[in-house]
Amino acid sequence: EEGDEESEEEEAYGFQERASSAELSRHEKETRARYEERMRQREAFDSKGVEEITREIEQRHRQKYQQHHQYENDDNEVELSRNKNLPTVTDPKLFAVRCSVGDEKSLMVQMMNKFQFLKKSGKAPQIFSVVSPGTKGYVYIEA
Repeated sequence: EEGDEESEEEEAYGFQERASSAELSRHEKETRARYEERMRQREAFDSKGVEEITREIEQRHRQKYQQHHQYENDDNEVELSRNKNLPTVTDPKLFAVRCSVGDEKSLMVQMMNKFQFLKKSGKAPQIFSVVSPGTKGYVYIEA
């Protein structure tokens, strides 16, 4: 039994050696392929003239510049579309007025009566709307 255990260990160890040598040869192949590709690129670069290299660099920068400004314009359009729904300085303000729970409707009626009184007396009422959308203890006034 001891011999069997040793032979199993040796087989396992030998398998590990074979696996590592296979990985090493795969790694060597990948490294060699990258090196050869790099050398082909270098030869292609060395064979080009100065004018051609300059033209390629200018074209690359032009493309990056256009892409950058395209994204910048897209950002501006998104910003404009977001801002079109935001309130301006001339829009009425919205106030949340706290009141006793259950008195929201009576406060709205009082505000409506005040609005009617100001309108009849010739003063320009500056209240546009009064709402209580089911929130307990609050009335919203747009003025």
